[in-house]
Amino acid sequence: MQKYLTVDEVRTITRMSNDSIRKCIRNNILKASKIGVRYLISESDLEEFILSKNKKICK
Repeated sequence: MQKYLTVDEVRTITRMSNDSIRKCIRNNILKASKIGVRYLISESDLEEFILSKNKKICK
């Protein structure tokens, strides 16, 4: 079963701000699912994002 992370958990892993993470999500650079008012990011999508080196684009 796939594990999902919150924006706060992704922030801890990537050392990016919550705003930058949400900007990446809005710009379809980081894949996420919106459940209610929260975004959830799968571990595999986060790994793909980290390996793609697109973090600089989101800042």
